[in-house]
Amino acid sequence: MELNKMEKQKIMSLGLIVLLLVGIVFISGCVNDSKVESIPSGGEEKAPEEIVEDETADWKIYKNEEYQYEIKYPRDFEVVDMGELMGVKGLPHTVLISKEEVPVMYEIMTDLSMGWNSESWKKDIASSCGKTNSVEIGEKSGLKAVCEGKKSAIFIIEHQGKIYKISYEIEPLKSVTENELELYLKYFNQMVSSFRFLE
Repeated sequence: MELNKMEKQKIMSLGLIVLLLVGIVFISGCVNDSKVESIPSGGEEKAPEEIVEDETADWKIYKNEEYQYEIKYPRDFEVVDMGELMGVKGLPHTVLISKEEVPVMYEIMTDLSMGWNSESWKKDIASSCGKTNSVEIGEKSGLKAVCEGKKSAIFIIEHQGKIYKISYEIEPLKSVTENELELYLKYFNQMVSSFRFLE
């Protein structure tokens, strides 16, 4: 007896349903055997957030409107604007950042033209410190060098025709531990990283 067209379609449909049910049972058995992690309702699995502590979050900010820059410095350090202190005009703008009884001094100088340009400074730094590194501040590139023994370091950058220099130096004849040197250099690097122009 030959099956008519309609009976053939019913048998094929029934076969497909049986295959589909067998497939569903097989897949659900595999899923139950493996661990399934829930995915947030946004549809994408989120990586755990890494918490990065900003070590300079409680630092103070020195801002100079005249020379259009600002820089962060450790909260327990003090700032002295040498121009204001001495009342002398015509000298390069100089700011000292230091702490009593700590043998390190950070210095910011601007308007260092005096016949020097950034190339002159680069040569001077390279001859006194050796290896130099390029550092990006905003869209500008500066030059940084850590001198031998980590007892001093210099960073310079040119902006609107002025040369800005940030440096640190351990007071001569003062003995410091390797840990102290690392800390003072870390402060220097963090200060340079926080330096920015206001315009």
